[in-house]
Amino acid sequence: ATAASTWTLNGRTYSASYARSQRALTEVSACGRRRTTVSDSLERVVRSQEGALAATSFAYDARGRLQTITRSNRAA
Repeated sequence: ATAASTWTLNGRTYSASYARSQRALTEVSACGRRRTTVSDSLERVVRSQEGALAATSFAYDARGRLQTITRSNRAA
């Protein structure tokens, strides 16, 4: 299931959608910039991407502490 929301602030329209099966939140700013954030089952961010720029991945240790941050070598 996907939930979506659109709102206007100071005459500018923003939107966000959440795809539950993928745990992906996609936000679009008023100027069209897109950000996608993917979370794991514990709601920790595991991947983040700004538009077509290279994605950043996050890994956690067994205690849930951030262990590594990895930036992809190429853009999408």
